Formats: sequence, C-alpha cells, structure tokens
Amino acid sequence: MIRILRNTLYTLTALALSATFLLSGCGSKEETPAPDFSQVEVAEGETAAIPEPEEKAEEIPAETPEPELVSWFEAHKLSVTKQGKTEIIIGAGEEGVEPSAAKDRCEVSVIETVEGCEEGHKKVICTVTSDVSESLNNDNVWIWISAFDRYTGTSFEYDGIADISYGDRTYDVGMVFKGGEGFPLWTDTLTVTCPEDYDGTVFQIGYFDSFLAEENAATDYNGKLITIDETPAFDLNGHEYKYFSYKNE
Repeated sequence: MIRILRNTLYTLTALALSATFLLSGCGSKEETPAPDFSQVEVAEGETAAIPEPEEKAEEIPAETPEPELVSWFEAHKLSVTKQGKTEIIIGAGEEGVEPSAAKDRCEVSVIETVEGCEEGHKKVICTVTSDVSESLNNDNVWIWISAFDRYTGTSFEYDGIADISYGDRTYDVGMVFKGGEGFPLWTDTLTVTCPEDYDGTVFQIGYFDSFLAEENAATDYNGKLITIDETPAFDLNGHEYKYFSYKNE
C-alpha cells in the first residue's frame, strides 16, 4: 500500500493512486510496486556514470594548390603555329643595300628521333622547305631560323652547348644549322640535340637581312646565355616571327 504523504495537498492524489493499484492488483498474488522515476539511486561507494563527450574528428587543413608556373613563352604572349604549309615574311636584297620584305611560301615540319644520338638523348629537327622561285627575284633572300627554351626564353647556341636549368635539374642542349640546298625548293634544317625527357624546344622562323646579320655576328652567344628577345631577330624589331614545336603546342 502506498504511504500517505504528509502534505495534505497530495492526500487525495495518493488515495486515488492507492485505489488504482489495489484494483489492478486483484487476482494477483504479488503486488507490483509503483515505479519511481524521480531519481536514480546510486549505491554507496559507486559513482554515477557520466557519458564521455564524443571525440571530434581532427580537422585537416585543405592543401593550398601551388600556383601554376607561367613559362617565358606564355609570359610574352607568343603562340605556336601548326606545322605544315605557311607564309613567312623574310628579307630580300643585296648585302649592304636597304632590304625589302618578301613573302616566303614554305612548309615547316618538326620531328624527333634518337637515331645517331648518345644514350638518353634525342634530336629535334626542324625542316623549312621554301619555294624561292618567286621571292628570289634575282636578289638575295634572308631568313632567320633559330631555337630557344620555352620555359626560360634562353637562346640555344649554334655549334655549342647551352645548359638549361629548372630548379635542381640541368639539361645540356646543342644546336646545329644546315641550309642552302636546292632550287627552286630551298631547304634549311635546324637540329637541336637534348636529353630525351626535355620538352622545351621552340623554333623561331621569320625576317632577317644583312643589317640584322651584322648585329647577330656581334652578339656574344658563347660569353653568356641570353634570351631570345636579346637577339637581333625578335618581334620587337617590327617584323613578324612564327614559332613551331614538335607537339604543335
């Protein structure tokens, strides 16, 4: 039987509860005690279990992507011309005479080969085949063909070796020119020799004349490495040049 609480305000409630439990207990041999939800009793000497806080996953800061390096070629807003038939402005005129510009309809191809190379090296060969039957006109014609490093702008050395460095890696790059073959189809060939994993070769083709030839002869290519814009033949001289690469990019 439920104890009557001393507080008279709860007497009626307690009696009503007693009647309820008595009725529900009819026919049962054992009385079911009323559950007490007011508190949880903890035995002496024991400590109530306190739920441990959930461990938060360690936040890993997002990696900041490294800025993409812009090559010298891109920084100077140059673009590669697709290999094949094209038209190039070249110089025409006798040596020492005020030159004139002429159109050279030519075909340009760039190939790679390891034939005749030391192990680990390759050749990148640019061939320019020009139809000089129209552009010659009884005058000398002048055409500039050179090569340089896409990433640094460094001009390669004719019949020499340029050491091209990126970070802790250095590439030995050489260049040999061969020209003046055939008529009316005139063939010029520029061969770059470099390590097989080097991909920075860009060929430059365009205007040249006897006056630029004098400037070029006075340029010290062997004393120090220079960039292509320090040579006499560059877009800044007022003439257009075209650029070619093995992958057309």
